[in-house]
Amino acid sequence: LVNQLEGDRVGIVVFAGTSFVHLPITSDYTAAKTFIDVIDTKLIETQGTAIAECLEKAFSSFENQEQTKRSRSIILISDGEDNEEGALDVTKDIAKDGVVINTIGLGQTEGTPIPVYDRHGQSQYKKDANGNIVLTKLNETLLKNIAKEGNGVYIRANNTSIGLDNILAR
Repeated sequence: LVNQLEGDRVGIVVFAGTSFVHLPITSDYTAAKTFIDVIDTKLIETQGTAIAECLEKAFSSFENQEQTKRSRSIILISDGEDNEEGALDVTKDIAKDGVVINTIGLGQTEGTPIPVYDRHGQSQYKKDANGNIVLTKLNETLLKNIAKEGNGVYIRANNTSIGLDNILAR
């Protein structure tokens, strides 16, 4: 996506059980690529998925930004498993302010194990406190509803495309 931007600004919010602005809104694409390269699951220790908080954090990033005829868009990339509530209410509030929310779904609806890489790059699967392998399940319903309420589109990523081209074309 960053390679295809021309004159647009980009920011990055990373999230799990909490969220933070990883890269404030900028037109520095080199910086954006650098910040993307260092995104890692270890950036946030609080596990889970707090979509409403993430959307609020992304929306607040638009504050102090010039509002003159600029389109504003959030691209939520997630499996849609939400451990909190209120994502649709937050989406509706953000959409009222003219921000479009697009969603990209990652994962499988039947669930897949979460790979965890050690410092040597070897993969194992995430386990819970009882030693059971943790599965992540794609919640397409929530992601579709967020996109609908946010006047955006939902795209399901696959092995060949994450779907950013479709969103960029809009």
